[in-house]
Amino acid sequence: MTEVFIIIVLSLLLAVFIYLYFALRFSVKRLDFDMLEKMETKSNVLLTLSERNQQLSDLTREINALFDAMRELEAESQQEKDTFTLALHNITHDIRTPLTIASGYTQSMLKSDQVDREDLQKIRQNLDTVAKRLEILLDYQNLLELRIQPTFKLVNLTEIVREQLLKFYESFESAGFMVNLQLTENVMLEADEELLSRVMQNMLGNVLKHGKEAIDVQLSAGNGQIVLTVKNHSQQTIQNLEKLTRRFYSENMSEVEASSGLGLYIIQELVTLLNGNLELDYNAPIFSVVVRWSV
Repeated sequence: MTEVFIIIVLSLLLAVFIYLYFALRFSVKRLDFDMLEKMETKSNVLLTLSERNQQLSDLTREINALFDAMRELEAESQQEKDTFTLALHNITHDIRTPLTIASGYTQSMLKSDQVDREDLQKIRQNLDTVAKRLEILLDYQNLLELRIQPTFKLVNLTEIVREQLLKFYESFESAGFMVNLQLTENVMLEADEELLSRVMQNMLGNVLKHGKEAIDVQLSAGNGQIVLTVKNHSQQTIQNLEKLTRRFYSENMSEVEASSGLGLYIIQELVTLLNGNLELDYNAPIFSVVVRWSV
């Protein structure tokens, strides 16, 4: 009797084992089939199981999460591609337009027996615009290829800021900006002088392109920090402040907006190379770019 009972129990256990084995195998095959179908059709339908198995349920949940992450990554990748394509169009437009204008004035002068100084000035201004755009692209390429290596030495940051402001002063005046300065004298910093100049050039160029009415430049030192702040009235409402330092991103980018979306990205990368920290702030209509160094 005992032997018969043992045989019955073992038979039942074997039957349960066989059932579970084939049920599990079927569930795994079904899950594999559903995964392949989901990948081919790019369906958003969640994978499900007919069997109640904790391990398989956990696996299915993780696979669904992975598909969600892949879908988000694909969407972001497509958005970046579209943004890059549009940015490339704008960069081309931003370079071609001043070249076309300069070429037009040049042809006009060639047909004339006299040299018009105003036309020469306009040619120079447009060629300067092209040069600045090409410098931005060169900076971007050098950053990508890690060619920019700072050489640190003690420099007078106040004088660098003042020098760059003087170079831009005529442009700000022509654009109708009121320039306000609050510079602490002889602020010394261990940094690369050329890269600091590039940072200022990009910050001021960004104000000219996207700002209006007024620019405030402040430089202070104290409490173990050096703080450089550039504020301006923004031409448009800023919607996504946190995205402004992404490469090729520009607010309300369109086919008519002459923006590469590289200005603030380059500023951030250069500031990082100079051991500083970049902060952006927007309190309509004031947009602020702040660079901090710990000393």
